[in-house]
Amino acid sequence: MNQPTRSTVETEEEEVSERHNQRRASTVDSLENQTGQSLEDWAEVITENELSGFKPIVDWLKQEHGLGHFQARLIAEAYRDHHT
Repeated sequence: MNQPTRSTVETEEEEVSERHNQRRASTVDSLENQTGQSLEDWAEVITENELSGFKPIVDWLKQEHGLGHFQARLIAEAYRDHHT
C-alpha cells in the first residue's frame, strides 16, 4: 500500500487552499451584485444590529437575509477580522 509522501500531501493541501481562496475572491467580487451590499455594508448591518460571535452572525445572515452558507461565513469572517 502506497502512502502519500509529505510533498504530495502538502501539494494537495495547497491546491485545496488555492481553490478556497479563488472561491472566496469570487464571492467577494459578486457579493454586492448578488445582495446589493458590499462587505463594508454588511459590517455596518451587523454593527447596527449589535450582533456578536461568529456562529450567531452566520446563522442570522442566513435566516434573516437568506444568504448562502459560504456568503454568510465570508461576511462573518471579514467582520471578525476587522472588528475584534
